[in-house]
Amino acid sequence: MAWFRCIASLSSAIYSFFIFQYAGTHSTEILLGAALVYFFGFGLMCIKVTEGDYPPPPPLIHGKSGPWAGIQTYGRDCHSHSHYWYQWIWTLLGSVGGGVNIFGLFYSLAIGLNLKQIGEINGSSSLANMVCVFFAGWLADRYHPIRIVIVGNILGWLVLTPCSMIWLFWHPSSETVFWIRLVQTVLLAAPIGAMCAMADPPLLMRIFPRDRYGQFCSTNFLWRTIGGIIGGSVAGIFLDMVTGCVGKERAYLYIPVWHFVFGLPCLICVILLYRSWKKYGGDEAYVPPIPDYGIGPHF
Repeated sequence: MAWFRCIASLSSAIYSFFIFQYAGTHSTEILLGAALVYFFGFGLMCIKVTEGDYPPPPPLIHGKSGPWAGIQTYGRDCHSHSHYWYQWIWTLLGSVGGGVNIFGLFYSLAIGLNLKQIGEINGSSSLANMVCVFFAGWLADRYHPIRIVIVGNILGWLVLTPCSMIWLFWHPSSETVFWIRLVQTVLLAAPIGAMCAMADPPLLMRIFPRDRYGQFCSTNFLWRTIGGIIGGSVAGIFLDMVTGCVGKERAYLYIPVWHFVFGLPCLICVILLYRSWKKYGGDEAYVPPIPDYGIGPHF
């Protein structure tokens, strides 16, 4: 998984260094080019990658049949244990907190950077991430992904996010901002982000039932999508309210405040997930809780 992320980081670095600076003047060409890359990339994957054989699905709930019984079985499988609810709530809140990231470009412009500088910072971040994620993957294999994720979340909430708030109180030159952001991104954001990236999929592969891994991953994605919808919408309202108080030019500087607010409940959820993981066996004997077809989740 670390090698997969390395390739993704390298691709991102190439885009950031050589293409992003032209986004304001050649957006159509960039979007069409990206579409072609996706078309051929996914096309080759569909042609060259073949699926294996899978066991038959488990019987539907209470022996019923039909689409509704399938939906009931799916929902009950994934939501009958509080152990997994820690993951779902963490995913939901993390996506709500990350919903403000769609305004990240405006944050970078608001602190005084131009497109070329932003591209260089993002490209450097991708290269640093390519190195850091490799070591984070090794650490996750050595000490279990959940521990690496907890450390990453703690450092993100206590160190990385507060460092991003300095522009609320300090307004240096564009050149100074560039170098400070570059150092922050490479030395803080890349290693911390690499540790947090072990949440998906390395951590999911270790906590979800193997025979239901696909459906549990899809449930995680459903909660992430719901959080993204809520987060993008509510974050826009938040920035509108801030604009009314401090003006449009400074409103985007409060994006790290949004991250800070949602960072704490996410950290609490992952710690609760860790405690539950220990309860069900931990390092030596973890067994994912099997679906329970009783009434309601067992909290």
